[in-house]
Amino acid sequence: MDARPTVSLISLGCPKNTVDSEVLLGILNDAGYPIVADFEEADVILVNTCCFIRPATDEATEAIRQMEKRRKDGSLRTLVVTGCLPQRYRDRDLAHIFPWVDAFVGPGDIPKIASVLERCLTNTRVSEISARPAWQYDHESPRVRVTLPHLTYVKIAEGCSHRCSFCLIPRLRGRYRSRRMRSVIKEVRWLGRDERLRELNVIAQDTTAYGRDLYGRPRLSDLLRKIARENLVPWVRLLYAYPRSFTAGLIDVIASEETICKYIDLPLQHCNDELLKRMRRGTTKRRIVGLLERLRKRIPDPTIRTTFIVGFPGESDRQFRELMDFVAEQKFHRLGAFVFWPEKGTPASQYPDQVPDEIKEERLHQLMVLQQAISSERNREQIGRVVDVLIDAADEDEPAVLRGRTEADAFEIDGSVLIPGGTTKPGQFARVKITGASEYDLVGKEL
Repeated sequence: MDARPTVSLISLGCPKNTVDSEVLLGILNDAGYPIVADFEEADVILVNTCCFIRPATDEATEAIRQMEKRRKDGSLRTLVVTGCLPQRYRDRDLAHIFPWVDAFVGPGDIPKIASVLERCLTNTRVSEISARPAWQYDHESPRVRVTLPHLTYVKIAEGCSHRCSFCLIPRLRGRYRSRRMRSVIKEVRWLGRDERLRELNVIAQDTTAYGRDLYGRPRLSDLLRKIARENLVPWVRLLYAYPRSFTAGLIDVIASEETICKYIDLPLQHCNDELLKRMRRGTTKRRIVGLLERLRKRIPDPTIRTTFIVGFPGESDRQFRELMDFVAEQKFHRLGAFVFWPEKGTPASQYPDQVPDEIKEERLHQLMVLQQAISSERNREQIGRVVDVLIDAADEDEPAVLRGRTEADAFEIDGSVLIPGGTTKPGQFARVKITGASEYDLVGKEL
């Protein structure tokens, strides 16, 4: 029997897509395909795509085009495109748009990847894109982890049943589907067998809705308590906590369980009631403020991160000033923002009162300048404190400087702690005294 071709994967998008990438590799690894980290050495390349907004689609398209060049010149045997881009453009002639791609696979068709590749290797072009994605992985799904050894992600649900007017996720990923709690715990135990693991990130498109579809009510608080009491890792971080379903029980669990990071990732998108209604967010400014007050009152020294959309259709100067005043008042520790993209297929793309691009960009600039000042002020407050820092790696530009994170920083999302002359190995914790601060990063001395 001829040796199997080597496989590599380019994973784009968020950590939720990273989990899909790991499962894709796990299935192929179980089927006997050698996995290589360097895609330059691979016979087969998978590009796992994201297309949540236009920049993500552009990034995915560029990555595919680059790999098509290798496929065309013969240095690559097979090219497979997976994920949200094939799903979004399922009804388009993808084979014509990307003539050197051998197969297109949707997110609901991941289990078919080995058979898809078998067909590709016999010079057959393949398209496996279900009309309505329904599959999700579980604790029995094979995974080849591609993250740093000391951190990983557990996706507790797939899809989304909200109908936010700006979002394509329900169309791309299907309705919200929680995993069984016992399946999640079995996976956590399996991951925890790796003694290098220090951080477990709990993710879904909407983590706070976990369990509603299976158990009749949100059960994230119960799940987090079970994970925490497995006592397998020092840090359990919760991401993508939709504000509408943030229960009192969830606040209590975050406050009381030592291993759960006091880090609240709370995508708010806006604060103006009229715009929140047009976005179909299912909440109001009063409820948002009330939730923020409860979080800060109940959880000791919480780090609150949020995201906002600027330039949503109909956003007036007055409504944008309201957002700026809200951010100035709340002083979020971490804040991301992006301009509204009128994604075809979303209701908001058809709203008549679109904001001109130049105004959207100017508002984004104003908001981020404000947040830089807030972040800089909050970071300066850390100078003199001694904190635990999880070391990720040496800095790429300055190898003598270690780069790590506090409990208040999510990997590849927030800032870092830079430690000149540090000696702690990646994946270990260092005691660090903070000696300096910038808008997003801290500087410290290893103790």
